[in-house]
Amino acid sequence: MVLAGCSDPLQSSVSIAESDSSSTVTSLLAGGSTSTSSTSSSSTTVTWVVPDESEPIPLGPLAPREGASVVWTGYEMVVWGGCEDRYCKTRFADGAAYDPITNRWRMIADSPLEGRNYHLTTWTGSEMIIVGGTQSNRTAAAYMPSTDSWRLLPDTPFAVGYERLDGSVLRDYVGAVWTGTGYIIWSPHVDRVSAYSPETDSWADMASTGLEVDLGVLRWNGTDLVALGALTAVYPNPVPLQGVRLVDQKWEALPSASLRDDRYNIGARPHLSGWAGDALVTFTDSGSEAGRTMTYSGAENSWTQIDSVPLPGSEAWPEPLPIGERLLVFHYGGAAIYDPASGWLKANSPYAEAGRAVWTGQEVLFWGYGTTDTGSFEMRAWRFTPPSP
Repeated sequence: MVLAGCSDPLQSSVSIAESDSSSTVTSLLAGGSTSTSSTSSSSTTVTWVVPDESEPIPLGPLAPREGASVVWTGYEMVVWGGCEDRYCKTRFADGAAYDPITNRWRMIADSPLEGRNYHLTTWTGSEMIIVGGTQSNRTAAAYMPSTDSWRLLPDTPFAVGYERLDGSVLRDYVGAVWTGTGYIIWSPHVDRVSAYSPETDSWADMASTGLEVDLGVLRWNGTDLVALGALTAVYPNPVPLQGVRLVDQKWEALPSASLRDDRYNIGARPHLSGWAGDALVTFTDSGSEAGRTMTYSGAENSWTQIDSVPLPGSEAWPEPLPIGERLLVFHYGGAAIYDPASGWLKANSPYAEAGRAVWTGQEVLFWGYGTTDTGSFEMRAWRFTPPSP
């Protein structure tokens, strides 16, 4: 796959397997070209949908958990890993696959990896890749559904996952995207970027983003690769959104975009973002109550303010989910769909505190949980057919 205005981002990377890790690699940081701030506003509409468009699916054979990964293979939703309860007494290394046609689950083969939660995962077209996880794990493996088998992958060049420095503080929020040719990961707090190629079975360094942030995500729509980040250390001062995009193997700074409004001192949350076609939507966790909702256009390299996401507040777990050319946003029993052509569409969804969702091309499959008073989890699973555009 080729990025806008540049060659494949993996082609000019430096292979860890083929080069001395201590060798100097020229860092191509943000700000290589000058960009001026460009922000405009756009008026859209919100349509309310009253009927509940979802239905439950079997919970499956796995024990209740949080922090599991979920991918869609084209035929099945595969769930793997996770943590027993909010205290994480046990980390799981098992998984199961759900077939929406038969409405049945199957257990998948045992993994060679240790149990973990909040790991990175992606689907390559033939394999599910698992990378990192809790305790700054560097190990990785790939699962192939067609043979129900696993293979170990080379360790990542840097730690990947949530590291709790004092038992409660999250040190890192790692960005990751599958581009069609490789799996790119970014650790914001050390600002290292690397890509895994299934063809060479190796990791390759890429240019650092140049962002000074401790939370970050990568967003890819088949054309534009964008890194969004925020520095939470400045809280309670406003937390600005920082962003760069990859152009000709260099990270270019995005125009500035303020998500705060005059009513509240709120900050950016990079994970509250996702592509709706060519529009990258981002908003604050205060939803419609405070803050701005913005869209970024890679073609115009500019931000546009749109109507606020029509939810009272949204931590968005699962993260906003691209569904075709639209974006689905969740919030504790509610959901909203953004269509660049027509604006926001409000929809109902079953209650869940957190979880993961996948888009099959026709419907959304969700697998998540709610927390009991004792700290244990009660699983939630459902399928949702979004209203037509």
